Amino acid sequence: MKRKGRTDFFYRPKPGRRQSAAHTLILFLLATLPAFLLSCAQDIPEPSPLVQTRMTIHTGPHAGGGTLDLFFFNKDPLLTLDSYQRYESLPEGRFEAASRSGDKIVAGILNLDCDIWSWSDIRTFQRLSERISDLLEDNPDRPVMTGVTEVRAGRERSGELPLAPLLSRIVLHSLCCDFHARPYRNAVLEDIDIYLVNVNRSVTLFDDGTRTFPASWINMGSRDETGSAVLHLDRVDGTMLPEAEFWCYPNSTAEAGLGRPLTCLVIEGTLLGERYWYPLGIPSIGRGETISVDVTITRTGTSGPDIPISTEAVRSEMHVLPWQEMDSYTILF
Repeated sequence: MKRKGRTDFFYRPKPGRRQSAAHTLILFLLATLPAFLLSCAQDIPEPSPLVQTRMTIHTGPHAGGGTLDLFFFNKDPLLTLDSYQRYESLPEGRFEAASRSGDKIVAGILNLDCDIWSWSDIRTFQRLSERISDLLEDNPDRPVMTGVTEVRAGRERSGELPLAPLLSRIVLHSLCCDFHARPYRNAVLEDIDIYLVNVNRSVTLFDDGTRTFPASWINMGSRDETGSAVLHLDRVDGTMLPEAEFWCYPNSTAEAGLGRPLTCLVIEGTLLGERYWYPLGIPSIGRGETISVDVTITRTGTSGPDIPISTEAVRSEMHVLPWQEMDSYTILF
């Protein structure tokens, strides 16, 4: 019997209608028939019997409970599609998923905003791996999460599928001004805007974040006045704990180079009547990481957000934390 909220590949049953065995068979015939037609074999082999695999999805506390797309691929040389199912809401605990027997690669995608028909061209895992997610369409309250695992359907009747967010976040934990060694020791930083520049806009769905070099950008070199996310503070004359979150996609760049800038947390403010910028490069931002930053400003900054800042002007400490450890004020791109 069809589980409520689930839709199978290329077949959408009417509301309230149970899915018959014939309809289940259509799922696999439609998923595999094009591959058979393109092969040199004269006879199309009959599909093997369907089996049920109990899958346990691990998402952490920030999944959001949206649509889950689940793919089974054969462990053959082309990693061809065996079956696909859609769950309109994330099942709780274990749930049944259908495939044919044998060694399979299972790929899960949670919270990606797309129509079921957008998967109609997926025939291999390689093709699925080429799909991208756009940061402007991602939502930290319901982040796009993906994961891959292997199961032996028909023998081992269960599998574990961990899903991890594509998003990473930069958290400004503390901000302090310390001008005691300067002639302007009593000066105050005012009219402050804080934001990210050189933000990676897109990643492929199963990018693990270890070698992610952006091809498209948000706020490249400076802030886009029309759409960037900004935290505004009136003044900082002591130590503040804004606990502000800024979201981005991974950027594996460890050291800035031609065509590969670091993603930067920029603090922009007015000091002694002049506008200054304090760009802090964040090296090697991994997938699903939380990078907590503590900043102390000690002197006047640079004349623009894309000009490197010296260690004499700003001190910073960065700590990489697990995704789920921090609950903070959210600033969205």
